[in-house]
Amino acid sequence: MEVPIVLLCSIGTIVFALCALLIREKRVRLAVPALLLGLVAVYELYMIRWEHTVVAPIRVDLLVEIPFTLILLAWGILALVLPSRAGKT
Repeated sequence: MEVPIVLLCSIGTIVFALCALLIREKRVRLAVPALLLGLVAVYELYMIRWEHTVVAPIRVDLLVEIPFTLILLAWGILALVLPSRAGKT
């Protein structure tokens, strides 16, 4: 279960960071989920290494991590799809 989370977070980080660099109006709205998804990916990689040091790892943190990842992915996708308010008066 952990590897798909790392892949989703890594892909989301790359896509949202590149779009944040390319689309000036949506820079902050895309940079925040990109940064947070990157942090989740790094945390998950650390937890994968930690799992091998204990006998029976119980990953209760996944109850928070999975919905948080899905919310961040939805945030980034909505930031890409919805128009920005910068040009409107």
